[in-house]
Amino acid sequence: MTLPPRIADPDRMEERLPCDPVAVVLPALAALGAIAGIAVMPFVAQDRAPQHGRGHRKAPAAIRDLETDSLQLQEIFRRLQRNLRSAGGGQAVAAAPLKFGLFGVDLADASLVGEIARVLGASVKDTGDVMRAVEDGNIDASDELCHGFGLCQERLSRLVMERASVRVAIDEGLAVSLRLTELIVELKRSVKD
Repeated sequence: MTLPPRIADPDRMEERLPCDPVAVVLPALAALGAIAGIAVMPFVAQDRAPQHGRGHRKAPAAIRDLETDSLQLQEIFRRLQRNLRSAGGGQAVAAAPLKFGLFGVDLADASLVGEIARVLGASVKDTGDVMRAVEDGNIDASDELCHGFGLCQERLSRLVMERASVRVAIDEGLAVSLRLTELIVELKRSVKD
């Protein structure tokens, strides 16, 4: 059984419901959380013996891709800030706690939602590759550096626990993405030759 092709009706395009802000902001925060997960590496790496040559990506490439993910998240949070400021009714939603059901403000168009989804998947994969490189001994991440990633995890956890407002979640997401980028640049320096 074949279905007839769907044809976009231009008259119905304007009837599109805007995305719920939490459905846009939470995946972006989750991508940051994936990157901040590097904090656990000293504890995982100390319990395992290095396994060189397992066919994984090289550490410099994995870190470079992770840095790209972090830079893209910075741009995503900047776009969310601009969209929140410029959206009609945005001020009321901006002050509301981050929860489902805050319709009325269009924080993200389809391209931004797609970009968030792509970066979420890429950041999880790239973080896993970096963690594998740490575990294999190809990256010597100091405890202080991992502690910095841990502080980012705490900042993200606090947003959820304190039910931060939409504006605070977006602003803090940008701040965390800036800090994670700095930490990733430091992590580049700890790659073994």
